[in-house]
Order: sequence, then structure tokens, then C-alpha cells
Amino acid sequence: GSALAQLNHVNQIGQVHPEVVYRGLLQLAGQLQILLPVGQSLDLPAYDHDDLAGCFNLLIQQIEALLRAVPTPPPGPILTIDLEHAQSPAGYPVLRTKATLDERLLAADYALYLVVAVGDESSDRLPFLSKHLPGTVTVAAFDQIDRHIERAYGLRLSAEQRPVEASLAQAVYFQLEHSGTAWDGIRAERSLAIQIPRAVWQDFKQLEVTLIAIHRAQQPGNHAR
Repeated sequence: GSALAQLNHVNQIGQVHPEVVYRGLLQLAGQLQILLPVGQSLDLPAYDHDDLAGCFNLLIQQIEALLRAVPTPPPGPILTIDLEHAQSPAGYPVLRTKATLDERLLAADYALYLVVAVGDESSDRLPFLSKHLPGTVTVAAFDQIDRHIERAYGLRLSAEQRPVEASLAQAVYFQLEHSGTAWDGIRAERSLAIQIPRAVWQDFKQLEVTLIAIHRAQQPGNHAR
């Protein structure tokens, strides 16, 4: 039977010889080694009744290492990517991704959207933002954004209708282009930075900027680009 079934049985019995428990853990570790790259295996420690703590601790550490090799499930259909205020290497105020981007979000299966929300008093100016921001906002990898700002180019933004999964109604949505030099830098660094001109921040007092990823299969009509 499976190692987990054997260990569960041992747990229900309550009092067993430690070697029985150890054999169950060895079996579990052996089954988990299927997660390792082909040709790689762990040298599992032998049972040592004179050093129970030592052999059990080492075996459990190896099991934990094997469990960490289990692939994490793919991100959900929509994901908010955390941003933080920062300064670029040259000192420009930017928003940047807090953590290294999951490479699956940078694959063709996902569309990335820059979402710019405004307060109630500015909702009538959303068409202005939709038209104005693509030509003024710079998006690139954090370590490369300065040269994109100074040369006035970066990732191309295209204004889109609000995706059905997105909750913010008083906002404009810009899909990020998945091609070009800036995109190559983002994929290589797995980081992203956004530079919005200071005048826009000053003009819209309650500006809220977020970054979301939506699985293309969830998009209406599955309009992959």
C-alpha cells in the first residue's frame, strides 16, 4: 500500500516500534523522489536505533526538501500583482512590483492590465486618461526603466474595455503589449516598473494604480492577441 496509508495506520495504533514508523517515512521519501529531475536521487539515511533523533531529523529534512519540489498550482484566472512606490536607479519616482513576477504570468496564457482608478469627482475624465496615458506612461523592467523614460518609449499600452472579472468600474484598463525590447527586459528580470508623469498625479488627487493578470481563457471571446 501507499506510504501515507501505512503512516496513517501507525498513527491510529498509537504505540509502535520506532523502526516501523521509520520504514513508513522511508517509503514516503522513496515515492516522493519521483519529483526530482531524471537521474537524481537522495541518499536516504539508514535507521539507527542508537541515534533515533539524528536519523529521524535527517530523514524528515529530506522529505521536507522533496515536498518543496512539488510544483505549485498555476495562478488563478485573475490575480492582483502588488506594487510599491520606489525610485528608479536614476531617481525617477516609479511604481514597481514588490516581488519577483511568477514566470507563468509572463507567458502567453495571461494578459497583463495596468488599471488606473480615479475618485468620484474625476469619473467624467476617464476618457481623457484613456486617450492621454498610453503616450505618457512608461512601463519597463525596473533596472531598465530609466533609459526607456529618457528615450520616451517603453511597453506599448492599449486601452481596453473593463474585463468582466475586474471589479473597479471607475477606472481605465490598459493591456500591456507582450512584445518588443521592453517586454523582453521584463521577462528576463521578472520585474516591472511604471512611471506616470508627476503632472498626472497632481491633476488626479485620488489616483489609484494597480496591475492585474487575467488568464486569457477567462476573457470574453478568448480574444488572445
